[in-house]
Amino acid sequence: MNNTNEIFLHFIKETPKVYEKSTSAFWDDEHISKYMLEAHINPNEDGATRKMDFVRKSVDWITACCNGGEGKTLLDLGCGPGIYAQQLAEKGFDVTGIDFSRRSIRYAQEQAAEKRLNIRYLYQNYLEMDFREEFDIIILIYCDYGVLAPEDRAVLLKKCRQALKAGGILILDGWADGFLRAFEEKDSVGY
Repeated sequence: MNNTNEIFLHFIKETPKVYEKSTSAFWDDEHISKYMLEAHINPNEDGATRKMDFVRKSVDWITACCNGGEGKTLLDLGCGPGIYAQQLAEKGFDVTGIDFSRRSIRYAQEQAAEKRLNIRYLYQNYLEMDFREEFDIIILIYCDYGVLAPEDRAVLLKKCRQALKAGGILILDGWADGFLRAFEEKDSVGY
């Protein structure tokens, strides 16, 4: 067996520590980002973005929680290809989206231009954002908060607080207790 195979086999046998940082540019990996984008924009799957019916209901709920979108600034953290951002812009929000995948940001920008939506998209790690009292609402959708290490959660919450205007709203979603109690950790390897 060659050295590369030995390294790979050793690597897949090791269980990563909880919240261990990746050693690669995961979201920008040429192959991973391609398949992530395909998963995001597939309306019948909910592996990367929830199914469109759920997205529409969520956008309506967010809009109702904010008493409409007209004249309100909204920051969509981890916006991916802009699926929520586009619908929220159509509801009247002034939307900024941040994501750490160049491919998703490029797709989001193309879609916004095609639909003539004025959405500002930024290729950036949201843990490194530096806004000051710019947004009425910040959203972080599809349980991103829960996968962050506790120290990264603290950084994110501090940055959100700085980015929100006085009286601003932070909307996060997470897994319900019932889901977490029923969750079973599994290992699988496929080629």
